[in-house]
Amino acid sequence: MTLPDNADVIDLLVHQHHEVKRALAEVDGLEGESKVAAFARLQKLLAAHENGELRVVHPAVRDLAKAPDIARDRMNEEERADAAIDELQALGVGHPDFDAKFDAFRDAVLAHAEQEETLEFPRLRATVSQERLQLLADELRSVQAMR
Repeated sequence: MTLPDNADVIDLLVHQHHEVKRALAEVDGLEGESKVAAFARLQKLLAAHENGELRVVHPAVRDLAKAPDIARDRMNEEERADAAIDELQALGVGHPDFDAKFDAFRDAVLAHAEQEETLEFPRLRATVSQERLQLLADELRSVQAMR
């Protein structure tokens, strides 16, 4: 799916959520070196996505949309996800506990994305101008390109 040039930050993030879901499913469906490579791609994708949310989206939710509790809760979820992905990395995909821990991680990431899409994004859409949402998309792209 290609995004239009005038995509706003919410469009961009929903698109990235779809990419994350595909990457999670890919790790689930592979074994051996293919799984190692898929997990590395997932880590890179999540790192860029979460860094952009931390530096652009959550501050916008906190400050522009006047929803500090929503932003704080999403940041706390991301901290837990970071710890979980670090644990998975330390285990390695060949470890007997990897798949069970990955399943829990996947479920947490999917729940986090759902919370963003049902709490954060509607709040931004309702309180922030379309022009500002497009500027936030540019900021998000810049932050993610530096990663």
